[in-house]
Amino acid sequence: MTQKNSLEHLPGLDVVRGVAIIWVLLHHTLKIKASSSFPLLGEWLSSYIIEFVTHGWLGVNLFFVLSGFLITRILLSTLKSDRYFSNFYVRRALRIFPLYYGLLILAFFMVCLPVCHYHFVHWAGAARLWSDQIWYWTFLVNVKIFLTNSWQSDYFNHTWTLAVEEQFYLFWPFLCWLLAPRKLAWLCLGIVFLCPAIRIFLAWHGASFVVLRSFTLAQIDSFAFGAFLCKFKVSDFGSAAEE
Repeated sequence: MTQKNSLEHLPGLDVVRGVAIIWVLLHHTLKIKASSSFPLLGEWLSSYIIEFVTHGWLGVNLFFVLSGFLITRILLSTLKSDRYFSNFYVRRALRIFPLYYGLLILAFFMVCLPVCHYHFVHWAGAARLWSDQIWYWTFLVNVKIFLTNSWQSDYFNHTWTLAVEEQFYLFWPFLCWLLAPRKLAWLCLGIVFLCPAIRIFLAWHGASFVVLRSFTLAQIDSFAFGAFLCKFKVSDFGSAAEE
């Protein structure tokens, strides 16, 4: 199979991505609790809807699995490229930085700065957000959550998902470059089995649920599982993935 064919569009993944998006949106918009009920839908259907929506946070993990699969697929298909690292990082930056940093500029310099300076809006969160902005500019908000062991109700804490993604992007290309596909597959399996132990260790030492959800080392198994689904067969990636 040629490199071009190995990276052809996979429509099935669009379905998975759509399910993940809907799952997360329902979880955050409906705010259904386990004690909720929908009498008109019947007890059986109502219970399944409640379970589905209350566990909508798992949609983020589904995104991580997709990311692990797609990123590994790209990296293994371009291993022999002369610009393997530069092409990957430049493309990631062009996809993420403009929108993300544009949002931060809007938030910090057009909202938080005037609020903090003139005090014409009684928004206590503005000052805290302004003082904590270094975590957002550096994609380390999940590290802030880890160090404080709390969510702190900041309006941009949801960017922890992007922080985890960016941290994954930093080291995964090097592992794909250093390890043969078969060894990389074994590494992924090791991560999948080790990561739950990391979560248990953190929980045992008092880590909150938000830490277990947002800390990269506690979530890396989702990426590893997605990467493992690539199967790492040389025939799937052409001569670029030769061991």
